[in-house]
Amino acid sequence: MSTTLKKNFLELLDKDKEFRYTVAGYLGFSEILKRLDTLEEGQKRIWENIEKLWENQNRLWENQNKLWEEIRLLREGQNKLWENQNKLWENQNRLWEEIKGIKEDIKMLHEGQNKLWEEIRLLREEQVKHSKILEEHSKVLKEHSEILKEHSRVLEEHSKALGQLIHGQGILGMELGALTESTYANFLLEDLSKIIASNKESILLKYRNERIDEKDIDLLVITERHAYIAEIKIHPRVEDINELLLKKDIIIKNYPDKEVIPILTGTLIGKDIEQYAKSKNVKVYKY
Repeated sequence: MSTTLKKNFLELLDKDKEFRYTVAGYLGFSEILKRLDTLEEGQKRIWENIEKLWENQNRLWENQNKLWEEIRLLREGQNKLWENQNKLWENQNRLWEEIKGIKEDIKMLHEGQNKLWEEIRLLREEQVKHSKILEEHSKVLKEHSEILKEHSRVLEEHSKALGQLIHGQGILGMELGALTESTYANFLLEDLSKIIASNKESILLKYRNERIDEKDIDLLVITERHAYIAEIKIHPRVEDINELLLKKDIIIKNYPDKEVIPILTGTLIGKDIEQYAKSKNVKVYKY
């Protein structure tokens, strides 16, 4: 047989199924080839079934992971325990439907379920423990609340006593301020009397704590040619000097024929206050 004929014969055997069966029939192999083809088809179906089994296996693992996710949610929120348990049962039912016929996976699923119940048992034990701790804390909180009420009552009594003390101190301060102001007024009046006498004048009018045109005048002394108006403060400020100047204008209006002399009197008069007063032509008397 020539080489070309052999080559053509082999290509027909490889590519032409009918020719191959015809040759096999002559050789007595046709039945064997048909069975081999049948086996090949059966093997293909087997592989298809195996692939389906693997797909089911993957779904089982996915569902198993979902179960562990449910456990995590159980740990995070005790209040969601029963809701998550219902979800676990739903997932469990779906798993039972999907893993029929796969014994090993069923065994693994049982083990996972046992772990879940163990986790639930531990969570319940922890919940009971926390409930006892919460009960103890509630008792302590109640005791502290009673102590706080008692402290509040004592504090209220002390506050009332402190209020009475502050009120008494306020009255005492007012009385002390009035006494101090009166003393300074007397000192100033003595000095003014000497000045008035040296000017060969006499005191015509003398006002103490007088109210003129809605302004309180600490001391006002009227002579033949002068009007002395005094602002008496223990610790005077710039605002007191400005107020004195406003009162000076009122006296000028009421006594237009007099030379009005403003006077600032006190004890704690700083240098800056004294300089400001003198810059405004206000005389300063410190005692």
